Amino acid sequence: MFFDTPIYFVFLTLVVLGYWRLGHRGQNWLLLVFSYIFYGWWDWRFLGLMALSTVIDFICAQWIADSSEARNKKVALAGCGNTQSPSPRPSGVMRYQRSTSTI
Repeated sequence: MFFDTPIYFVFLTLVVLGYWRLGHRGQNWLLLVFSYIFYGWWDWRFLGLMALSTVIDFICAQWIADSSEARNKKVALAGCGNTQSPSPRPSGVMRYQRSTSTI
């Protein structure tokens, strides 16, 4: 789905109208679902990686929110930041999948 195609404008219209009609929690769910649809439209094979990243980010956010002391929040943030930092493995997996999709 490219940004200059008619299907994107239909998609964007549905997202914006749905977003305006929902409450805060509903807006978050709508954006999550439509984000998966948007990126899955490009290449569905990356949805598992996105779901894993979403779960890790959610768990880290809960861990940070549940920390009572500022020092514990900083430790939690540093630990979670390291789990989502760029590493050779995920990008290597993506490069491998891109190169094999053209074969």
